[in-house]
Amino acid sequence: MSSTTSATSPSGRSRSCCGCWPGWRRAGRRPGPLRIGTAAFSILLAELAFSEADTILDDLRAGSPTPLFYEYDLAGLVWFYGPPLLVMVATWSGLRAARGIASLPVPRRPARRGKITFTTVMVLLLATGEAPPPPSVAALPTPTPMQAPMPTQLVQTPEPEMESIGCHPRRRPPVIRRPARRVTARVDAAWTRLDRWLARHAPRTYQELNPPAKPRDIADAEARMGVRFPDDLKASLLRHDGAKFGKGSFFFVYRLTPVDEIVNDWKISCEVAEDAAPSGSKEPKGYVDPEGFWWHGSAIPFAMDGGGDNLVLDGKGRVGHFFHEEGLTFEGSWAWPSYLDFLEDVADALESGEPLRDSPHSVTPEGDLDWTY
Repeated sequence: MSSTTSATSPSGRSRSCCGCWPGWRRAGRRPGPLRIGTAAFSILLAELAFSEADTILDDLRAGSPTPLFYEYDLAGLVWFYGPPLLVMVATWSGLRAARGIASLPVPRRPARRGKITFTTVMVLLLATGEAPPPPSVAALPTPTPMQAPMPTQLVQTPEPEMESIGCHPRRRPPVIRRPARRVTARVDAAWTRLDRWLARHAPRTYQELNPPAKPRDIADAEARMGVRFPDDLKASLLRHDGAKFGKGSFFFVYRLTPVDEIVNDWKISCEVAEDAAPSGSKEPKGYVDPEGFWWHGSAIPFAMDGGGDNLVLDGKGRVGHFFHEEGLTFEGSWAWPSYLDFLEDVADALESGEPLRDSPHSVTPEGDLDWTY
């Protein structure tokens, strides 16, 4: 008879010491797969949290203002303020899961003797055939004298003539961000003046204005272009999603562009610019001044003339001009400090009857707003 030493668990149960579970005895219970799944889920949450935190840091480095609480809807709040909460939840659940995994029982079992031994393998080889004879000396390859290695030739690559044009943004999910209330109030006030004047004096141009854009469409455009629309442009699109292509124009020869055409014009300019851009150029981080580029992906074309030229916004919200034969410029008569300043200047010129940047306006007999240069 063999004696077996027993141990008492915290629950009062007796277990045999043969094949005992020391980790089980310490924890008092066997951890189930829930803790292991919690650990894996916590790792996934941490990865998502740090990825979005990196996105927020990139926006801060680019000089984008940090949105306030009231500027978000429910989806925007969850997306922006979720990463810190995910980090805390992931850390807490990871520690709890690690504590459970540390007590994972590992049974102590005697090692089983292998059924197929080395002797058995040798007997089978001898029974099936003879081993091949060793190769003769004549069959051995003649050693050749060692040759000095050829010096490695460095391949010189041409230096890029310009930095990357920023047309391959990192894929991000669309996030609906509401413009600031104070900016929305000023944009709505400017549009109230513009709508009133156009309805009275240029009714056909007024009828060409589109209804408001959907916040989801604006978020999709920002995600595809890898930019964040300034609040004044976003508030304007939420009032009028550009205008239809008619005989009139909003300013000079330009009409305001809907959201889908903003993305289309941006994509076309990027494709043309990439054909002339050198390959292998590095993608700069943060804000890039597009002045001097023929085209840059941070530019937002918000108005078009139908001939390849656009009024654009840069990453700081400045209004500039894109001329397809010369490129981008944010200086001169086509420059404004912001989109809101541009709207208010147009409203002032229409109400006062004075020229805007040396461009007087008139109204055709059909009711179209017309500008001359």
